[in-house]
Amino acid sequence: MRYSVLYHGFDGLEFAIMANIPKALSDELAEAKSMAAEFKTASTVTRGPIHLSVRETGARGGYTYSCSEVETGNWFFKKPSISDPWGIRFSASSAALAVHGLEGVRERVRHLLSSFEIYAPDSAFNISRADFAVDFMAPDFRLAPNNFVMHSRLSRKSIDLIEHIEANGRSNRTTSVTVGKMPNRQAIIYDKREEVLVKGKWEWPVIWARSLHGPTAPPLDIRRQDLIPIWRIEIRVAKRHLKDVWGVKGWESFYRLLPEIYAKLLSDIRYCSPSNDENRARWPSHPMWRTVDELVNTQLFEFLPNLAPEEYVEIKRDQKVCELHNQIVGLAISAAGIEGINNGDLRNYLAQIGKNIQHVIPSNNDVPKTKLDRATGRYAYLRE
Repeated sequence: MRYSVLYHGFDGLEFAIMANIPKALSDELAEAKSMAAEFKTASTVTRGPIHLSVRETGARGGYTYSCSEVETGNWFFKKPSISDPWGIRFSASSAALAVHGLEGVRERVRHLLSSFEIYAPDSAFNISRADFAVDFMAPDFRLAPNNFVMHSRLSRKSIDLIEHIEANGRSNRTTSVTVGKMPNRQAIIYDKREEVLVKGKWEWPVIWARSLHGPTAPPLDIRRQDLIPIWRIEIRVAKRHLKDVWGVKGWESFYRLLPEIYAKLLSDIRYCSPSNDENRARWPSHPMWRTVDELVNTQLFEFLPNLAPEEYVEIKRDQKVCELHNQIVGLAISAAGIEGINNGDLRNYLAQIGKNIQHVIPSNNDVPKTKLDRATGRYAYLRE
């Protein structure tokens, strides 16, 4: 079967940290959260080049502050309390892991904690989730839910946890199959190209193109209808499985045990190539499944970057500006419709609307300046 590996690496990482944030930081976050609620948009707390974007809501589990940071991911902080030492939760963004790798994200986490004067040694981390993904370009691959086979020696309890299968698709084509339940363990195969198109993750066409054609290759044009799907095989292990079954607690046990944990998952759940054998357990593993197993065994913690951090920021900046420009055009066309502008005069109307907007804003009005200052802070991460 023809296929190429376009990417392999960690796609999810979550952990709790046994540490409390300083009182001064809590006060800053509280003020930023209040501003976010007042203006209905995220506010920012900054330390040098680090910009914490603070949302107007907290998160379940007692986390008062919910934040995001472009170089790492999502952060959740509790108010400092002597009675609750587990004051921080973190969820890495898939983009951060794709750009920096596991070790790069860990280094940036350490830098962020240090910048905000939060002390957390390696022993203070409790890993609660780790996802590993491999992307394939496979012209002949057709996803079939019935090709998943579970190991015959599994206990009934283990089978109950992983035999849950969800399939999704459209136009007589299955686009994703998920086996297992979280917060235990899961394996999923899905059309990653479709997800990128839907969610606008435009860093991936760059990463895939460079993997195929070298570091100077232009992005893949994944909007082309004739482009074959790009399939992702992703394996996930979460808190109950990591801690209760394998005893994973801190980083030492995580690095030591994760290869074996993933290997066991890939053995207990297999995507197979059907044969004439009536015993499905004897069906051979699909070549792509065997490739994932080999990468877990030999290159799990290796990372080969195909996208520089500044390139990722540029992609996201262009994407955001394009999004806002499209919103402006949509609003201008709505105004044109209200004013009875016909199609032949629309372009002239759009060219004139900028001048019309200038008259709406008095020169001595501080509101635009205040809004500009707020937007400058909110999107600071897209300029650095």
